Amino acid sequence: MADPKRELSSLKWARRYARVLDSNFKIPGTNFSFGLDPIIGLIPGLGDAVAMGFQFLLVVSLLRNGSSGELRAKLILNVLLDSAIGSIPIIGQIWDFFYKANERNLRLTEEYLLEDKHQGSGKGIWLAVLMLFIITIVMIVYVIVWFVTWVIGLF
Repeated sequence: MADPKRELSSLKWARRYARVLDSNFKIPGTNFSFGLDPIIGLIPGLGDAVAMGFQFLLVVSLLRNGSSGELRAKLILNVLLDSAIGSIPIIGQIWDFFYKANERNLRLTEEYLLEDKHQGSGKGIWLAVLMLFIITIVMIVYVIVWFVTWVIGLF
């Protein structure tokens, strides 16, 4: 494995990106923060697909430092879980404000690089990833169709 300090310095962009998506804005007088991810997710279906694209961009960036099969599976699982639940109307919008998948993925990557956690193939996790991927795509398509039908019904 390469020098962890060098690898962590290469995560500087990923750290800022995760912050913008998950916790860039604070509500005054509270410890509650949120980012662009839940705001983008307010657009039914399309917002969730765009947010998922932004999340996968971060995952690709994190994986450039090298990774195990288990780490890759956990990163992708976090994105899919966030996207699947995030695509459920109302519940998903609330979920997006609290789950912060990007910061979770950054933390998992740092644990992998600094503490040698999340080693192994992650075979069991990959089955969950596949099932959640299918569910996520179906839910996003369903919400997009529902939203388009609703908009057309307005006219």
